[in-house]
Amino acid sequence: DGTKPRCTPFGTFDLTIRWSSKHSRFLPHVEGVPGFDAIEIHIGNYPEDTDGCTLVGETNPTSNFISGSLVAFTQLFNLLLAAGTLTNPTSPEHNQIWNVGQIAYLDGRT
Repeated sequence: DGTKPRCTPFGTFDLTIRWSSKHSRFLPHVEGVPGFDAIEIHIGNYPEDTDGCTLVGETNPTSNFISGSLVAFTQLFNLLLAAGTLTNPTSPEHNQIWNVGQIAYLDGRT
């Protein structure tokens, strides 16, 4: 029907940190995901907080709620930023990109 999928497909993808115009801040981006232009990892507690991006949190007490998202995101972002390599340090700030490595999305059985 032409709509994009609501979840990231299984696979291993490159992970960068770059500017998000939607969230007006630097965020981790999952690169090269089929069917998506941008998959970001960001703060959110409910399904309506994402259009297919990855939300992070501390606990998942129900299937439709993630708690502790701000704390979990802050910890994850700081770890990723420390591990990343800035690829273009002379670029204007909003154009800067850090290569972080790769991220794997598994099917839950592995």
